[in-house]
Amino acid sequence: MRNIIITPVLNGWVCKVGCSEVVFDSKGVMLQRLSDYIDNPLAVEKEFQTKALNKFTNQVPEPAMSEAGCSSAPTLAQRPIERINR
Repeated sequence: MRNIIITPVLNGWVCKVGCSEVVFDSKGVMLQRLSDYIDNPLAVEKEFQTKALNKFTNQVPEPAMSEAGCSSAPTLAQRPIERINR
């Protein structure tokens, strides 16, 4: 089992487990997941790694759909890289 550090933030908690960080907005969910982790750390780590949002650096979640049912906003992967000269 890895070290666990819980930091309260404006809308919830950031739990640092080893070198990974997980954000919770519900105290009950956070406590249940930490309990699951203490009971079986390897299984919970494997679950979080397979469901990680940033598992692949070039994958970005699709933007939320508008009321019209479509979104024209490009994802980060589709946006051109712009150089800012100062």
